[in-house]
Amino acid sequence: MPENVSAVYPLTPMQEGMLYHTITEPGSGVYLNLISVRVEGDFESDRFKEAWDVLIHRHEALRAAFIWDGLDAPVHVVREQVELPWSVHELSHLHHADQQAVIEDFLAEERRLGIDIARAPVMRMTLFNLGDGAWHWIWTHHHIVIDGWSVQLLMEELKAIYDGTAVDGEQSPVEMSGLHDYFEWQAQQSD
Repeated sequence: MPENVSAVYPLTPMQEGMLYHTITEPGSGVYLNLISVRVEGDFESDRFKEAWDVLIHRHEALRAAFIWDGLDAPVHVVREQVELPWSVHELSHLHHADQQAVIEDFLAEERRLGIDIARAPVMRMTLFNLGDGAWHWIWTHHHIVIDGWSVQLLMEELKAIYDGTAVDGEQSPVEMSGLHDYFEWQAQQSD
């Protein structure tokens, strides 16, 4: 295996369709997902980031990139390690309306920028500190790596890790089959 590659898989038919539309409609934001949530209370941004690092280590789909240039067929490349892009912005000095304007402008810019699916991870995180214990979290990711049903499971697992009810190294509290298992199953279906 090449350096920092743990596995290479073919794309699922659904992923092939998403890849096609992503490539042929650049800048359209097709399949770009933005989860935007206000968080209040005892929120620890460093612990939140650590919980995400655990998730990325546990789930190979979150370490994936999609490569197609110069290949006969596109592939799903799982990296051994990735660095999740994080940015933290301080908005506590602004009034509420100005904070909201900054966040709305940021969301519009995220949609315009899109995400490079050829570089793992195919997601990035942004936190805005609003002051008085309030934060705004934005998770930008491409649907090619995670669907809505899996997002819900991932959020349950994230909460368990963040709350300390899941121990690093233990089996995921939600069963999410690995990519390898899925591709083995898919190959058996075509036999």
